[in-house]
Amino acid sequence: MAITNSLNTPRNTYTASANQTAFAIGFEFYQVADVKVYKNGTLLSYDATPTTSSTYSIAGTSNTSDEAYEFGAGGTVTLGSGASANDSIVIIRDLVVERTQDFASSGAFDITSLNTQLDTLTSMVAERETQSDRSIKLSNTDTVSATLTLPDKATRASKMLEFDANGSVATTISTSGLQTLAANVSNINAVAGQITPTNNIGTLAGISSNITTVAGISSNITTVANANSNIGVVATNIASINTNATNISAIQGASTNANNAAASASAAQTAQAAAELAADNFEDLYLGAKSSDPTVDNDGDALTTGDLFFHSGTNNLRVYNGSAWEDAAISTNGFATTGLSIAMSVAL
Repeated sequence: MAITNSLNTPRNTYTASANQTAFAIGFEFYQVADVKVYKNGTLLSYDATPTTSSTYSIAGTSNTSDEAYEFGAGGTVTLGSGASANDSIVIIRDLVVERTQDFASSGAFDITSLNTQLDTLTSMVAERETQSDRSIKLSNTDTVSATLTLPDKATRASKMLEFDANGSVATTISTSGLQTLAANVSNINAVAGQITPTNNIGTLAGISSNITTVAGISSNITTVANANSNIGVVATNIASINTNATNISAIQGASTNANNAAASASAAQTAQAAAELAADNFEDLYLGAKSSDPTVDNDGDALTTGDLFFHSGTNNLRVYNGSAWEDAAISTNGFATTGLSIAMSVAL
């Protein structure tokens, strides 16, 4: 029986449900060793009586109409214990590339062995086609002749796979700088979260030659990232700065008038200050009417020679001589003038 395409796709993938153990083999195979089973990327082990989810058994299903030694209808993989929910199960056919039959040049011809050999060769071709479909290759419409051969091991060691300007494979960028950047992904993302012009990412991505340089200053990236909250504060203040900048012209325009007004105000203040000083000087000199000899002047300052006050008890005008108060003019029925001119001259 010919191998149909549906039974010659040597790859089945499943997402397991909780405790699932059985998974169908949807392709033809010839012996248990032809089948490999992976769970979450790890190759499992064959065991005729499996007991764990890392071991499995296989039950093949023969096709009675198939004139070949094979399990023409596929079969079933059974895990030793149930898989976990969402486990990835991949079942592939992986034949050893070899010729297992040789036919005698004379005598009886074994048709079943011939069909088995032809089916095996067809299966090998299908496996290679599946691998080719899952690999990097030039498209049928690509008109550019590009070199896709990897450089030798010494040249490509610790380098990143890339394509040059001609579309050919190249390995010129060191992976050491990329590893340093990878260790700071969280910090880089923090900084990126503060950047509004995302259209610049394409430009930055094009400067691949600078990747190693940036990696060399990754410690500075960490410092910037740790200050990203300040970036937000600065961004918030930009609007205020722009508003204040708009007001600068108005402020500068008013400065000339303000200076003129300040000059006029200064002259008026000078005149007022002079008048206030004269009044203050007189207030410090003449202390007014008191019922007893004062010990300080009207401002609470120490008495000075020449200070005057009117004694409301004796109706006498008294003067401070520097150490004590003495009468400068004595009232009888009105002020007596004896000594008044002397006292006033001392006071002034």
